[in-house]
Amino acid sequence: MADEHHIPHEPTSDLGRARSHCLNIFRKMKHGKSPQRKRAIRSSQASSPLQSPPLSARLPSIFGTHDALPDAAIWRQFSDVHEAIVTHVERFYATKPVHRSVSPAIIEHASAGITLPRRQIIRLLDEPQTRLATLALCIAWTIRSRSLLLKLGISSSPGNAFSHFDSRTINIERALKDLDPLLTIYASPHGAGRTDGARVEDLRDVLRRGAKFAFTLSSQPSFWKFAWTSDRAIEHGKAEYQHDPEVFIVRWPSLVRVMDGEGVTLEGECDGIVIGKQVHLEDFSA
Repeated sequence: MADEHHIPHEPTSDLGRARSHCLNIFRKMKHGKSPQRKRAIRSSQASSPLQSPPLSARLPSIFGTHDALPDAAIWRQFSDVHEAIVTHVERFYATKPVHRSVSPAIIEHASAGITLPRRQIIRLLDEPQTRLATLALCIAWTIRSRSLLLKLGISSSPGNAFSHFDSRTINIERALKDLDPLLTIYASPHGAGRTDGARVEDLRDVLRRGAKFAFTLSSQPSFWKFAWTSDRAIEHGKAEYQHDPEVFIVRWPSLVRVMDGEGVTLEGECDGIVIGKQVHLEDFSA
């Protein structure tokens, strides 16, 4: 009888035990969670159904759009800016002749955007009857041009708060640097509480008021534009405008809604809501 040959069993090495442990883990991962774990998850889902967050939480407003203000509230703020400009000009500037020349650079910075030749602006400033109105025009256009810069840096501060890093604060200080070299030339002599520091601070307050209104306007669901094209020029025609153009210079615009809160474009001023009336240069009376 032949001898039986027995193959001896090799003892399991540490490497073999590690390999076996890894295979067990892989099988569990492949076949999914254990039945006990699956039952626990189903029970938790049944007792606590997932709910979608509210739309306001999922889609925060980047531009800080608020509920639409009544037209009367917008008109009131718009009028307040105009009145602040007029009050500032009447209080701090004189119509007496000045013996100081105005450089082209000063005119350019203070009248950026105004569609009038530089020579005409200088002549309007030289005339006592039109000087204050022209200064008011320069301030109004500076507020208008600086409000457009909100598109480059939307303020996240409340409408009445001006922090050091607020984009509006930066624009206000830049506007002061643009305007003050011109305004200083025509400032009233010091006295009767009219110090130059008080004048500059009052101008800063006027610009802040304009920035607040620009922030209010940019946070509305509808879109607005400033109507600077003279209604008189449209009504009387080009010939009369060329004969006496200064009669048609608008120093304060009306405000026209050009798109509603639903994104519908309003064609022309007939369909849009017009707030306020245009004020022309000759209408200024100090």
